[in-house]
Formats: sequence, structure tokens, C-alpha cells
Amino acid sequence: MENACQIKSGGVKFRDFRFCNCGYEESDAGQGFGPAVKNHYVLYYVLSGSGVFGTDDRQYTVTRGEAFLICPDERAYYRADADDPWSYLWVGFDGDMAEEYLREMKLLGVKKPVFRIRNGFALKQIVTEMLKCNHSGLDNEFALQGLFCRFFSVISAEVTGRGKKAEESGRQNYYIKKAIAFIRDNYSNGINVSDVSEYVGLNRSYLFTLFQEHLGISPQKYLSNFRLERACELLQATNYSIEDISYSCGYRDPLVFSKAFKKLYGVSPLKYRKEL
Repeated sequence: MENACQIKSGGVKFRDFRFCNCGYEESDAGQGFGPAVKNHYVLYYVLSGSGVFGTDDRQYTVTRGEAFLICPDERAYYRADADDPWSYLWVGFDGDMAEEYLREMKLLGVKKPVFRIRNGFALKQIVTEMLKCNHSGLDNEFALQGLFCRFFSVISAEVTGRGKKAEESGRQNYYIKKAIAFIRDNYSNGINVSDVSEYVGLNRSYLFTLFQEHLGISPQKYLSNFRLERACELLQATNYSIEDISYSCGYRDPLVFSKAFKKLYGVSPLKYRKEL
């Protein structure tokens, strides 16, 4: 890369999420931009040195390995540090779905609009390839758009935390959602926690741990509460007998059902209905 270089796209073919421009710059001490507005999003990544980025009400120090985002029509400024001026790369973009994608990646709607990106080498490689796409033609537009998507693939993996820890969290959420769906589809069939754990492919102990960590209750308590919530709905909406409601909610003994109901709601199912 040279001390300063950039490339712009002349195409408008990709309307949802569209590459506009990109570049690289090694700034002089105190060199900067604004306060002013831009007409599209620009994401900056600091390769070395440091500087400041700010809007009308906030200012942030940005150092090597960090990125910041300027939004369309947002009055913002940035400038290199006087003693350790930064070098940075940037990618400008817009599109009908840009805001939605940025929110999904946690780049919008956060308290601090400065993000640490560990894989800066990948970002620099991608922008270097973008700068080589300096000829006109449809093939060039597709090449730039493909590199642009690769750029945000790296950003998304970093900012949304799709490392090992996040992958594990994703797997845990998958098991919990699968367990809850099984309970909701089969609560009336007399299932128990062993049936749930067998369905999701986990032992009972680990399933218990996941429910406690993510929901604050045990699988057994979740199953019981779900059944009793459905019982309340039937007591309110139907004239079914207590025995019929008990069976409909997965209880095989109406007495066990009534005791569980009273323990949770403080009254018997019959009294609950009468007080409606």
C-alpha cells in the first residue's frame, strides 16, 4: 500500500448492501476530517498509531487494532494523534439493508461505537485486493462486491464474537430452544425430563446446567410451569372438568395436578376458575 490511495465503485447493481469506496492512508500529525457529514456509511480500521473520533456529544480515543463507524448524515470528525499519528484503512458502503445488517452485527445501537478487531491482517489483505480492482466492467463490480462481503465476514466474526466461546454459547442456545420446542409440542403426552434430554441428545445433568444458566430454573420446573400455564388457559377458556384438564396438560393423576397447581398459584384449580 502507498501512503494514501483509494478506489471508488461506479456501479449501483447491488442495492441491499453496496460497496462504495475504500482506501488507505498514513496520516500526518493532527491530520483529520470534519466536523462534517458523509452521505454513506464508512468503517475505519486503525492499523498503527492512534487518534480521536467524535460526534457532537462524545469523543473517543482510537488506537491500533480498533475500528469506528461513521453513519450517513451524522456530524462527525476524526484526527490523528499529534505524537503518534495513525495509519488506517476504510471501506465506504450503503444499501437498503445496510442499517439492518449493521444492527445485527452489533455495529449500531451500542453505547461505544469503537470496536476491537483482532484479525486486522485479513482486513488489510482484503482492502489491498480491492485497490487492485481499478478497471471498469461488470467483472470488476462483482470482484469488488465479493471482496466487500469478505471484509464484513471478518468484521462480523470478530464483533459478534463468533469465536469458540460464542460458538459454544450458540450450541447451548440451540439445545435449549430444541428442548423448549419439544416440551411445547409434547407436554400433554406425559413426557418427563428424561424424554427431553434424550430428544436433544444431552444427559440430564448437562441439560439441568444449561437451563439453570440460561433460564434460571431446572428443566423439570420449566416443564411443570408450562403445563400449569396451559391449565390456567383451559380453566379460563373452557368448561372442561378438572380431571380432563389434568389429562390434557400431561398429568395422569388429577390429585397430583391439583397439588402442583395450588403450590404454584396459591389456590386449587376449582377455586381459580370460580374467582375468574
